[in-house]
Amino acid sequence: MFRIPAHKQRQGKHGKTAVADEDTKTEKRLLKPHVLSGRLTKLCDEGKLDEAVETLKNMPLDAQNVSVWNTLVSHAGRRNRFQLAYQLHTEMKRRGFKPDSRSFATLLGAFTKVPDWSERGKLLQNVHKAYKSFIEYTELVKSHNPNSPELSVIPINAYLTVLSKAGQWQQMFDVYNTMEDSGPLSPNAVTYTIMIKSFGARSQLQQGDDPEAQAARARNASDARLVWRQMTKRIENGADITIDSQIVDSIIQALALGRPADHVVAFDIIRDYVGFAKPGETAPPASVEISRVLLSDILWFCNVAKKHRVCIHWVQQLMDRDPNLLDHGHMEHALAAFGQLGAMGSLTEAPRALQSLEWMLEQEATGSQGFAIRPTLSTYTLVLVACWRGRDWDSTLRTFEFMTGYRGDDFADGATGTPQKTQRSKGRNIMPDAAAMSCIVRAAVASGEPEDMRQCVRIVRHFGVQTFLAPVEGAEDGSALQRNAQRFKKDTHYYAHKTASALVELIDELVPKKTDESPRLSAEEREWVAMRTEARAFLKAHKHHRPGPEATPALEEHPLGSAAGLAATDDAVAWERISREQKTSKPRSYLH
Repeated sequence: MFRIPAHKQRQGKHGKTAVADEDTKTEKRLLKPHVLSGRLTKLCDEGKLDEAVETLKNMPLDAQNVSVWNTLVSHAGRRNRFQLAYQLHTEMKRRGFKPDSRSFATLLGAFTKVPDWSERGKLLQNVHKAYKSFIEYTELVKSHNPNSPELSVIPINAYLTVLSKAGQWQQMFDVYNTMEDSGPLSPNAVTYTIMIKSFGARSQLQQGDDPEAQAARARNASDARLVWRQMTKRIENGADITIDSQIVDSIIQALALGRPADHVVAFDIIRDYVGFAKPGETAPPASVEISRVLLSDILWFCNVAKKHRVCIHWVQQLMDRDPNLLDHGHMEHALAAFGQLGAMGSLTEAPRALQSLEWMLEQEATGSQGFAIRPTLSTYTLVLVACWRGRDWDSTLRTFEFMTGYRGDDFADGATGTPQKTQRSKGRNIMPDAAAMSCIVRAAVASGEPEDMRQCVRIVRHFGVQTFLAPVEGAEDGSALQRNAQRFKKDTHYYAHKTASALVELIDELVPKKTDESPRLSAEEREWVAMRTEARAFLKAHKHHRPGPEATPALEEHPLGSAAGLAATDDAVAWERISREQKTSKPRSYLH
């Protein structure tokens, strides 16, 4: 029987199959690594990471190199495929490609994107192995060329970031303490930022007023100051390190939760690098460009340090000279400061808070900020806090008008008809939530004026008592009715209680307990009594869930002492600061 030759059997109808196979082999042999890298990147950008991995594995070795494998490791990290990233790094070595400094930077950089290490123990072990391999690699490189460009601090910084996020503080400090004093493997600006930021992050986890937590936060602040001094000393000795906004931001956050002496250091840093001076001081020209993030943390720090007037002073300076830098978040720090000053007994803060609100509205309408400076529900609530603290019903009512679009006179004695609001563009008719309404009601009670109380109770009646006692999501016409300001959302239950109890107190003033000699109630007064009944029923039904002192929101707390008393502590910290500088002038163990 006649047999067709094997090489003929593989040919198609036109005899092209064998030729195509040979062309494919030729293409694979001639494929350059940079071309392959481009193809793999295209697949990854199309969401075909697994296909890209298989493509690389099936390519001949002469089309692969370390850079190609690094490309896939990087894309695996971007897509949160962290175990795959490590597997690809391992497969690269198995195929005979030796990782370089960029390989370790890519792999360890991928691990910095892990959001939570609490359930990734095996992966963390792999991270430690990778870093150990990097150290071995650097020792090998240094033995051949101590000045090799392959020596880089980037993988060390990535590893420090992983250790910080994983909460492995001691190992992090050990790595930092073993870094070289100079050269390419010595700490750079990023290293110092990571280290100092870790102290602030650690203090955030050590909340509480117990002595142990306070001492831990103080140690963290002290350690942050030590690292800061190490950095500045290296700069003085000629190290090429630039102090930028991120480093300044990190040290401020770390010192904010420390002792008063740490606060003094933070204010000095703000003055010397950012150019913000407290009243009575002179600041040198700024060497660090202020960013919105840094500004926000500086203002937050002022309030944490109970230097509320400094916070307001700096915001007002920016309102005059650089209004485009401010957004509604920055303004809210100043508004919170007004409220805290009111809690200390100042009765002049409400009009100033209202003026700041009016400035924001004017900037939104006429400036270039637009939406960024537009007041939100939390903005109005902070103004209302200052109004309540200052017992200022007129400012409260004006804030309510700006907020909602309603006219206060429509709720006053003698007004007739249903109150009408001025319809604004979407999102600009903002209705009060439980937090805002609790301030409005308490401001009316604090005023002590019956006409103010009557005006207030009509406002509550218009919206309905249950709107604030049982708030739900959603709103008509895109407004913020029945929606809690994100800043106060977790305290909704607290503010519902505050609204109910203040409303009961207010209506008790307007409609005293009935006696035989009491005059007949008007129709409106009977409605108020019904509202009081609703509020009392809420308080009775939730008496076992009444928020205790531990649930008091920060803005509701009464600061210890007066403004004068807080100012007097500034002198007391001077000696403590000097003595602590002397005690921590030498490096010490970071084990706490």
